Formats: sequence, C-alpha cells, structure tokens
Amino acid sequence: ATPTKENTAQYTYSFTWTPQIQTVQGAATYRAEFTPTTNKYTVTLIANPAGACTFSGAGVYEYGEEVNIAAIFDSGKYRFLNWSDDETNAVRATQTVSDNITLTAYLEAVLENDLEIGVGEIEELTGPTTKENLIITSNGVTSGQLINANNLILTGDAFFDITPAGGFDARKWYAVAVPWQVNTTDGILINGVSQTVGTDLDVLYYNGAQRATAGKGNNDWNRIENEVDKTMYPGTLYMIYLAHSASTIRFKKAAGVNILTTTLSVEAHPSAITTDAGWNGIANPALYHGYIDPDATTYTKHNYGQKYKPDQMSYDAVDMASAPMIVGEPIFVQVAASNAITVATSNPFSAPALRRSIVDNAYYEVQISAGEDYTDRIYLQTLEDKEDTYVIGLDLAKAGVSTKVAQMWVDRYNTKLCVNTTAPVGSSATYPLGIFVPQDGNYQIYSATEMQAGQEMFVTRNGHTIWNLAYGPYTATLSAGTNNEYGLKLIQVPAATTGIDPVTNDQLPMTNKVVIDDHVYIIRDGEIYTVTGQKIQ
Repeated sequence: ATPTKENTAQYTYSFTWTPQIQTVQGAATYRAEFTPTTNKYTVTLIANPAGACTFSGAGVYEYGEEVNIAAIFDSGKYRFLNWSDDETNAVRATQTVSDNITLTAYLEAVLENDLEIGVGEIEELTGPTTKENLIITSNGVTSGQLINANNLILTGDAFFDITPAGGFDARKWYAVAVPWQVNTTDGILINGVSQTVGTDLDVLYYNGAQRATAGKGNNDWNRIENEVDKTMYPGTLYMIYLAHSASTIRFKKAAGVNILTTTLSVEAHPSAITTDAGWNGIANPALYHGYIDPDATTYTKHNYGQKYKPDQMSYDAVDMASAPMIVGEPIFVQVAASNAITVATSNPFSAPALRRSIVDNAYYEVQISAGEDYTDRIYLQTLEDKEDTYVIGLDLAKAGVSTKVAQMWVDRYNTKLCVNTTAPVGSSATYPLGIFVPQDGNYQIYSATEMQAGQEMFVTRNGHTIWNLAYGPYTATLSAGTNNEYGLKLIQVPAATTGIDPVTNDQLPMTNKVVIDDHVYIIRDGEIYTVTGQKIQ
C-alpha cells in the first residue's frame, strides 16, 4: 500500500520513495519521504455597496503570514459601518493567516445635505433649515441632540441609530425607545437590510394596563408582530431580541409623520394590588436630552422611576425630579393619576428635597453559577422604606427565551424591602427567588458585591435562614426546572465591637453572628444579643 500522511492547515504533503522502486533483484531498503509544502490561502474583501471602497490586504498568503486589512474610502462620500464579523474599525488589527478569509465591508453614502448628529453632539437650529436626511446616533448612554427641530425641513428620511459599546449580542433582550414613529415591517435595519419582526428579531412593548389587571409577570409585554398596529411609537418602552449579533440597529422614521414629539401620556391603571397599579413604560420622545415637566411629584411615586441598564440587564432607581432623560431613553414610572407629560430642554421647577440620598441605598449583585455554561445574576436595590422601594433586577431575559442556562429572578409579591445603609438595626428585606436550572446538579449562589458596613445577606430555604453569604458561596442542589424554595434575606445588624490585635495593634472585630432556628444572633464579648441589640439572658 502507498504510505500516506495527513495534511494540516499549514502543510500539504507529497510522497516519494527513496530510492525509486525497481524490479526486485535481491534485498533492498526503501524509505518513504514526505515533502511538506506550505499551504496558501486567499483573503477576499468585498465592498457593500459595490465600489464604495477599495482595500489593502486582499490577496494570497502562505500559512502563518500576517496580513493587515483595511477599507479605504472617501469619508466625504461614504461612512464606514462595520465588517461582516461586526468589527467596527475600518482598519483592522493585524491577523495571522491560517485559513481562507472572506470579509464584507458595509458602508453607507453620505450626502452633502445630510444632517448628522453624533453621540454627545448638539445641533441647534436657529431658523428654517432644509436637509436631505437626518441621522441621530445614540450609544445607549447618551445621544446626539437636535434643539428646535421644528425648524428642520426634511426632503428625505430620518434615522435613529443605536450603537452600544460592544454592539448587540444575539439572543439577548435590550430595552430601546424611538424618537419618532417606526413601521416595523420595513423600518428596522441592520447593515442597510430591513429586518423581519418575528424572524430576525422580536419586538415587545410594555402594557401597564394588563399588569394592573393580571399582575406582574402575566402578559406585561406584548409582541408587536401579533398586533394589528405594528408601529413603534415615541414615548413607549420596547424590548428587542436579536437572532444574530449586530453593531448597530437603525430605526427609520415612518413616512408622513413628524420628527418631533415633546409630550407623552401616562395612565394610572388602577389595580387591587398596589404594586401593580399605575406602571408605565415610557421614553423621552424629544430629540434633545430633557427633563420632565411639570413637577415629577404630581405623577410619579415618591419621585422615583426605574431606568433600564442594558449592560447588566437590570434596573436602577433614579430621581425623576432631577435626572435628565436621554433621547430615546426607556424608563419605568408608576403614576397615581393619568397625565400628559411634557419633556422640556431645561428643568423648570425646583426639585423637592429627597428624604434620603440615593447614595444610601443598599445595592447588591447576586449570582448563581455552575461553571461558565450556567450563570445568571440579579441586581437588588432598596430605598428608604417599603413604599419607596422597587425590586431591581427583574431580568427580562427570563421571558422563557433560553432553557439552556441557569436563571434567577425575584419571584413573588410578598417581597419586603426596607433596608438601606442608614436603616435602624434589625430592619430586614426579604427576596423570595425563582430559580430555573437546565439540569440536575449543584449550583453556587453568591454575592459578587462586598457587603456594606452593618449589613448581612443570608440565603433562605422555605423561609428558614441557612447561610450567610459573607462566609462565601452557598451550594444548592437543584432539580432541573423551576425551583421556588430559595430566597435572600438582607439584615441591618449592629456595628461590630472591636478589640486590639496584640501583635499588629490593628483593630479586630469581636462580634460573631450565628443563625439558630431562622433567627440571627450576635455573640459579642461572651454575651448573646438579638440583631436589635437586646441581650439574651
């Protein structure tokens, strides 16, 4: 048989006998020799649209050679969007050739008469101004701003581009809002291509009326593809879920509608359950960063709203009386009365003094993990008292999208939230958890945030305290599916009494904590106390 040697990515082998095989005339020795030839690979670069750019780096390279790839274009005529692998720099980092490389560079034409407002840029129109197209860009944290947009006369289209740092990941929910009406049948674009709702992406809108009627978690969100009116409206909070990753999502203004809206409506949505009443998913519909007018106390619950944090898929409580709303920024508010809200360029009122600074909040990140494949996290934040406090961290990715990763969420209505850094000793907050795991096994629950002074976080099971997270992760043995027996308990404990280390002269805590029958006790200087400071005889 002819000897063979498997080719590699680097070499292709050719075979010869040494010496050449001849007619057998006696004993002979032959050696099989394999001669390696370094493989060559092709770097193919494509422009979209065709002719929008030229390239450096295209060609044929040997395995292991370094290649520098760049798109070369006239910035006065074209704007570089991204490569087909979502790289957003026209000049790519040096890479080593180990296979054929095919990349498409996506660009878009720049018209001289376009009005482009980049992230952080402010354009103020002092009089009537005619432009072909309007492009406003947001990175999810701040946006371009257009002041006096009523002076703008458009002969073409208006686009709102959202380009977060790191782009949009596939199979993950993102909160978004639009500053003008968008027709979802053709108005959501990635790389210049219209996306099909229900196939390429899902779009949900928040329905406060349904929450008030059915309770949180019961059809709070509706799929826009199932609605008769498939239009996205300014001032409404939406969630978008992509089938594929993207660096930018573009929202094109629907034909025949104004680019400027400065008012939005909120509804009281009465409910038998106080925590379900009056919730609205809103967004700044104006084309400038603004403040809500009139005084926020007339419609928000204790001045607070919840801003969605796309980098953590959680919410953060904000003071609506002083926090500016970014162009297209989504937020939750709970209102006591229906109202029409105006977004103004400046804050026209004096914000009432808050009873306690937001910096005093208790804020923790808690994670569940079983290795890199099965991880999730929630963010818990409490304000001054139960009436002022929201459950922060309801991850909207818990909408049943993924059944392959561990998921954790605050699950029930009897959550008690009344702890912050200045709360009285003995105050506590309880967070019943829902936990979904894809398979039977051991999962670790732990706090990724250092405990604030005077606070302890405990894991509970069936209402009983079983582990102090200050001592490290808790290992829970969970069955595949949803588990509801675990929870978290945050307690404000007395400040530790300290002693002096005789060797280092450093102060040492002399207080130990124990849990007995679901009660936390303090052992200090040989005596036992409750968390409220009462001595146990």
